[in-house]
Amino acid sequence: MSSLPSKKNKKNDDAVASTPKNCLPRNEERRILQSSLESSESAGAGAATIRYVVGVDEAGRGPLAGPVVAAAVMIPVDLDGITDSKKITKEVQREALYDAILASAQVRWGIAVLDAPFIDRVNILQATMRGMTAATTALITGTAVPLENDIVLPHLAAATITPPSGCYVLSSNTHKNKQKNEKEGSNPPTLDLQDVDQYFALVDGNRLPTDMPCPAQYMIKGDGKEYAIAAASILAKVTRDRLMRDYDEMWPDFGLRQHKGYGTVQHMQAVKTHGATPIHRRTFRPLKDMTFDTDGKVIPG
Repeated sequence: MSSLPSKKNKKNDDAVASTPKNCLPRNEERRILQSSLESSESAGAGAATIRYVVGVDEAGRGPLAGPVVAAAVMIPVDLDGITDSKKITKEVQREALYDAILASAQVRWGIAVLDAPFIDRVNILQATMRGMTAATTALITGTAVPLENDIVLPHLAAATITPPSGCYVLSSNTHKNKQKNEKEGSNPPTLDLQDVDQYFALVDGNRLPTDMPCPAQYMIKGDGKEYAIAAASILAKVTRDRLMRDYDEMWPDFGLRQHKGYGTVQHMQAVKTHGATPIHRRTFRPLKDMTFDTDGKVIPG
């Protein structure tokens, strides 16, 4: 099973080195920071100033199988090749950028994974919104947030996930990453809830979660417009792709490595032949219109 995140290897180092030097701009990020600075100066001493802009995006809203993954990243460093993950066609290039983002000492990140049973329980929109909130909260405060009622999203170290399952959040605030930063002499200051006013989130899409831990605005197609959101899209997509490769090892008859859970002809034929796995979203059509027994086998209509 692959771990999340993984260490860089030479193959990925080479891919980063060969990445074209083209990145999305930071137009909205700069506007927000400048506007906040001007507002705080006019308001006088003690006024809150936004110091950090966080990009937020998700991967996996449409597939029939697997989790939806939300990522949040505060990335003050410029890395060559940061653009919409969907436009990066070479997997090795996405993987290399993912590792480069996480390896940067100045970067803060949070990644939330919401599994198929949770998606079926609350619907994909709510799962995505709660994942975005959880990823952003983990990035800023290092704390877990409730998913619903008294169900709290576990905040885990990457090494504990073998095999990956359930709902959880990973972040640069884990003890493992703090130890790494301390060893390298690059440990960022400890954050707590009072620091929330210093953050602003740019969220890809056409709506915002209702319970974000900091001020936020949405950007339609932001993953193709703004640097920080594109970086978040890379973290979300690569995390999900790695999980789907792990699931492919667990259920090799479904071709999950190739289609990543989307409803291809191959995928649907496998469901009809082998039934549905625990990672299939039973509320998504055409699975919603099918009847399964307790073992996941299809019951003919």
